Amino acid sequence: LTVIEAAKKLENKGVWFLIIGHGFMYREVNAIMEELKPKNIEMVTERLPEKELRNHMLSCHVSLGQLADHPRLLRTLPAKLYESLALGLPYLTGRNAGVLELLKEGENCIAVEPGNPDDLAEKILYLKDNPETLQKVAEQGYNLYKERLTSRELAKEFISDCFKNR
Repeated sequence: LTVIEAAKKLENKGVWFLIIGHGFMYREVNAIMEELKPKNIEMVTERLPEKELRNHMLSCHVSLGQLADHPRLLRTLPAKLYESLALGLPYLTGRNAGVLELLKEGENCIAVEPGNPDDLAEKILYLKDNPETLQKVAEQGYNLYKERLTSRELAKEFISDCFKNR
């Protein structure tokens, strides 16, 4: 809902949003879309093949993560975080303990106050006018992915942890 409210604020600023998914908040999303009627959002609700999803993601300048103000976000890392970093996309997320244990704001991610559409809209406008920031964050996020988050690296760490105390 935060994204839709921010999109409405940015409706006449040359900013477009692509929302892909059909999740548990489908009814709420549809209700606020009907209420606000933002003209700068494209919604794709059908399940996409991996290649098509990847192409859609790569058509975007920034990948939006979990932006709600919800206690679950204190302890979760969404799959989209890994997907975004692996694709070299700059990742914009709400400031929450779970994600910020792994990522560093301003270095390999961009963060905003959770649940705040004004902060999100302001940050998006800033990023629109500062593509070098997007590029830097994207590169550093991709480097983090290669160094620590590939399947091989995660498996190494897991196996090491399993045999540490033996």
